[in-house]
Amino acid sequence: CGGGINHRMGLDDAAMLKENHLAWAGGVAAAVAAVRAAAPWPSQVIVEAETLEEAKAAVAAGADGVLLDEFSPDALKQLVPELRHQAQQRGKPVVLEASGIQPDQLRLYASSGIDLISTSAPITRSSWLDLSMRFTGQEG
Repeated sequence: CGGGINHRMGLDDAAMLKENHLAWAGGVAAAVAAVRAAAPWPSQVIVEAETLEEAKAAVAAGADGVLLDEFSPDALKQLVPELRHQAQQRGKPVVLEASGIQPDQLRLYASSGIDLISTSAPITRSSWLDLSMRFTGQEG
């Protein structure tokens, strides 16, 4: 049937480390460690990985989730078991998410073994509704 959830509403749910964060920190491990050290409460850490090396580094660094950006379904079918095995060896589960998915590709990605599918299609393909409110300064 279907359905969906937001995987993250804000920084209080999880810190999402993207390419700029990884570059600034000097790599995946340093970025994950910096978030863990600075977060005022226990926070989930999700790393966006654009390469196989970044994905493996995210699991090795103890990320709670890895957002696998723009990987093909075939690449994920090989990568997902590898990352799960790596996480199991560390004794820490990891949530794997594929991003950049179009609605017509859902079945292919769902069969790749990932936990979550991320798409912006409902937002980017929606028409915008322009709302405004005017205050006149008059009472009543």
